[in-house]
Amino acid sequence: MRTLYLFIYLPLISIAFTNCVSKQSKPIPIDLDRSADAIPYSAFVDEIEYRELNTRDSCILSEIEKIYIDNDTLLIQDKLNGGILTFDRKGKLISQINFFGEGPEEFITITAFCIDPEKNIIYIWDYPSQKIKKYTYQGDFIGADKSEFFVRDFTVLKDGNRLCVFPCYSEYLPSGIWISDKKDQIVKDFQVDVPQGEKIEFAGTNYNIDHDSIFIYDRNHDYLYCLVNDSLQVKYAFKPKQVLDKELRKKDPSNYQPLLKGIAYMSNFSLSNQYLLQTYKYLNNPDDPYRFVLYDRENGRTHIGKDLLNDIDNVPSTDPHVYYLDKNTWCRVVETDVNNCNILLQLLRVKP
Repeated sequence: MRTLYLFIYLPLISIAFTNCVSKQSKPIPIDLDRSADAIPYSAFVDEIEYRELNTRDSCILSEIEKIYIDNDTLLIQDKLNGGILTFDRKGKLISQINFFGEGPEEFITITAFCIDPEKNIIYIWDYPSQKIKKYTYQGDFIGADKSEFFVRDFTVLKDGNRLCVFPCYSEYLPSGIWISDKKDQIVKDFQVDVPQGEKIEFAGTNYNIDHDSIFIYDRNHDYLYCLVNDSLQVKYAFKPKQVLDKELRKKDPSNYQPLLKGIAYMSNFSLSNQYLLQTYKYLNNPDDPYRFVLYDRENGRTHIGKDLLNDIDNVPSTDPHVYYLDKNTWCRVVETDVNNCNILLQLLRVKP
């Protein structure tokens, strides 16, 4: 068994434990060309609630990059320069953490961010400064931790250690999933399959947290990992028909951009006890680029649609993303009046 040390700018580390990753034997096939016009909400949603995020008549939120929820707070990362905004359960703006700069309490970029819902702490990974900046939900600076790793995403575990995710199959960069401690030392390194000679990366990652379980989607490999008690397994393996050919993956991506028509990759996902809903970006028709895949975890059936149809109260959403809040609640954005800076969220209460 080989040990993978999966990071850049490696600091001096202590011994890291390596875990093998258990796998599901049979991949689940997906053919995005065999899709219905829409998947109705009633197939997986019990009821809908709405919440307006009041930005005090200021258009400070352009588009949602990431959203978290805990018992009484919504936390949203803006896709552009709005930083991180916190709202109470009624949608009232609490704070805007957009402290861009090079000062000790500022950050150059938001490389990734996560929260500790029990301690009400926001963690911002600012890779250019190689620090994790910490703030309260009210926007008060708490401190900073040194971190020299490069990741696409991370989350802070209950013991204070950090789960790091970097699903990259470039020949020039490392790839993997590992856990590092508060001193930036790797304490557990998971052995994941890394295809040899591939240069493509569908950048970014997605994860859902359900109490003590963390589900991580590797969209290069189309694996859904599950991390429980420091043990990693492939919960589901998918086999989309429209994936990028293995031989093309070994070529310089800049040479085959015109060949990407007909290729699809997972954009984001939301998981409940019974359902897994995936949004795929399908590079086939620029005017109709998204497909939705609803997988029933109980009976193994897969439903594919070109749209998600709200047949419960008929309020449409033009945003293709379905954001995971928790296993019982998913979220979409309702397009509002261009003259209204507030954002209307459509909270989907998923069938148990």
